[in-house]
Parts: sequence; C-alpha cells; structure tokens
Amino acid sequence: MTGVAPAGIRVAGVSKSFGPVGVLHDVHLEVAPGSLTAVLGRSGCGKTTLLRIIAGFVAPDAGTVALDGRPVVDLPPERRRVGYVSQEGSLFPHLDVAGNVGFGLPRRLRRARHRVDELLELVGLEPGLADRYPHQLSGGQQQRVALARALAPGRRAVLLDEPFAALDAELRESTRRAVAAALEHAGTTAVLVTHDQGEALSMAGQVAVLSEGRVVQVAPPAELYRRPADAEVAAFVGDAVLLQATVRDGHADSVLGTHPVSGRPEPGPTTVLVRPEQIVLEPLVNGGAPGEVVARVVDATFYGHDATVRLRVRSGSGEHPLPDTVLARTPGHAAPEVGTDVRLTVQGRVTPTGRRASG
Repeated sequence: MTGVAPAGIRVAGVSKSFGPVGVLHDVHLEVAPGSLTAVLGRSGCGKTTLLRIIAGFVAPDAGTVALDGRPVVDLPPERRRVGYVSQEGSLFPHLDVAGNVGFGLPRRLRRARHRVDELLELVGLEPGLADRYPHQLSGGQQQRVALARALAPGRRAVLLDEPFAALDAELRESTRRAVAAALEHAGTTAVLVTHDQGEALSMAGQVAVLSEGRVVQVAPPAELYRRPADAEVAAFVGDAVLLQATVRDGHADSVLGTHPVSGRPEPGPTTVLVRPEQIVLEPLVNGGAPGEVVARVVDATFYGHDATVRLRVRSGSGEHPLPDTVLARTPGHAAPEVGTDVRLTVQGRVTPTGRRASG
C-alpha cells in the first residue's frame, strides 16, 4: 500500500485548442477514488491531451480539474502528487533500476533499498533486478519499473499513457495483468488512455469513450459493450452487426428474425446491434425449413480458440432488405467451411442503437 489516500478525479467542462485546431470540447469525467478508468479512443481523438491536462503538463483553455474536490488547474505538476507513465516508460538510461525507482522517492529515502525492493515486488518484479540498467530489461520489465517509480512517492493517482502499446502481444498481456494487480494492491486511483478496446474492457472498472474530442459514453465495460450509446460506439467497441429493424411490443423484427430488445425503445423503424458471438450457425437440413434464415459462408478467419465467419444471407425473415454480409464468431473447432450453407439464428437480446434506420 502507498500509505496515501487515493484521490477522486473530476474533470469538468475542459476544452483545449492548439491554434485553430480544437482538440477537446467540453469534456466531463469523474473517476472514483481507488478505481481505474480507461479513456478509449482512436488516434487523434484528444485522449493524451486530456491526460496531460490532468497531470498539469498542459493548461486547458476552459474548465476545471479537481483532485478530491480541490481545484488543481493552477498547481504545477509536482504539487499535484500525480504519477505519470508514458508509452516509452522514459527511464533514465544512466541509472540502474534501483536508481530509477528511488528517483521518485523523497531524498531521505532514496538509498533505502528495502523500499525499492517493496516497490519492485508490488509491480511483480524480482528485487534482484535492482542492479540492472534499462537496456538490460525487456520492454515489459521497463514499463513495470516506470510504474514502480510513479508509485514510489505515494502518489494519490497514476496516469498511464498507452503504456503497453510498444510491447508484443504475449508480453503486453502479462504486463497488463501485473500492472492492474499492482494498482489494485496499492489502492491507487488510475486513468489509462488507450486505443485498444480489449485492454480497456479487461482492465478498467469504468470506460470513457472519446471521439473527436468529446466524451460520447461513460459506463462499466459490460454495459458499454452490451448497450453502446450509438452506432459509432457499437462499431468501435468490438465487432458489430448493425441491422435495419422494426420495434414493436418489446421485440425487434429484422432480416435475421424476431428478437427481444434491451431497454424500452420507442416502437418503429430503427437500427439494432447484434454482436457476432450472438449469431449461432447450425448445419442446414434438406435445404432449410420455411421461415428459417439461410446464409452461405463467404469467408472464415481462424484464430485457434475461435474463428470469425462472414456470411451472405440468402433467405431472411420479414420485410427488411438483406444485408451485404453479416459476421459471426464461433468456436475454432466448429467453424464451417467456405461455400457451406448454414442455418442462422440469434441468441439473446439485441440493442437498439438510438438512431432510425435509413431507407
């Protein structure tokens, strides 16, 4: 534990432009003490600028930032007691691991090796690495050392700027787990910015989706995935099948059949979201029964544990036009061969995206 109470973070009405280019527009975000929030968005959406404003490296043009209700916009970074971990880690190459971690400690504790060892263990590293230099470490080890340095002085919050982006897939996953465990054990408030949907959904207790400088949805991961605010969020947060549909009596009629809907949407034409894992593929018997949805496999991508299958619907349900293709996700061992005709059904509820369907 850091021995310091974690801080709640509140961003209210923050806007920022660089010259004529608007980067952030009236951003609002609240992060509970001791929690991890991921700010998720595409490159250029303004997420790193938001993080740097919270840290104090960039001043907003409008709005406020508060830690535990105390405005900090006018405080320099060193007085905010907020740690910052960049994508590169930014370790000092001329200092060993102990020196890098100790650099974040008060001067009187910098030579206290036991404190350095405690911090290394906190982030899942062996104390025996303390005498190594950054160039002798893997990328994942460097990022954990950077986190230990950020936590060392008892920071009330830690900000992580895409810290895993440069790591290979296997190392990225193990480093994510170690960092998440360290933050939870330390009880530190954290904000992670990332463009990786899986990273945001798996690590954070709350995800804020940022698009073109605006927060478009803030929700727990499961809610964000199952009930996205609109079609744009639906398509960005995981694969999405968007279908024209008509809502009536708590159900949506689409080309894939009649499905129960999430929430209480207004009756009438709309667009509904179906996730690929909701689409079930079964062998076709005798060409299919009347009313069944029949589709042909046009492409399949095998990942081992699962596969994505793209299908062209040949006969559908209701009055809606057939989509060009739909995407299904199946267990890898059950993926049908390209050219096969299958029966297609949808499991679970579909989600209206909040927009009316066109034409």
